[in-house]
Amino acid sequence: MNVRVVAAPWVLTGGPALEPVPFALRQAQGERAFGNALSDGAVALDGDTIVAVGPRAEVEARFGRGERLDAILLPALVNAHLHLEVSHLAGRVQGGEGLPPWVQLFVATRATAGDGDVLPAIVDA
Repeated sequence: MNVRVVAAPWVLTGGPALEPVPFALRQAQGERAFGNALSDGAVALDGDTIVAVGPRAEVEARFGRGERLDAILLPALVNAHLHLEVSHLAGRVQGGEGLPPWVQLFVATRATAGDGDVLPAIVDA
């Protein structure tokens, strides 16, 4: 296992929604945790696989000193949205020239594609 550790001032763990942490408890814990946000946290990665998330001191004790970023880490965030309504355009809009030219080509292709193949393409997708 070749583990890399990344640490940040805040790690949003993405765990189940927790009850709000009372102010007195946050003060007693030194503002270390609030809901599913962890201050001074770290993520351990083995390639693209997350192997640990937690307080920086604990993760670094297990996996070694981490790279410190001035960021908020979101290890549980997955962009899994779909655009099934444009499945019939699969393979018809090429990229490589940047976002604005791609959007122009996409809009033009969609305008001329018609709606005949939309439902079968959605079902296939």
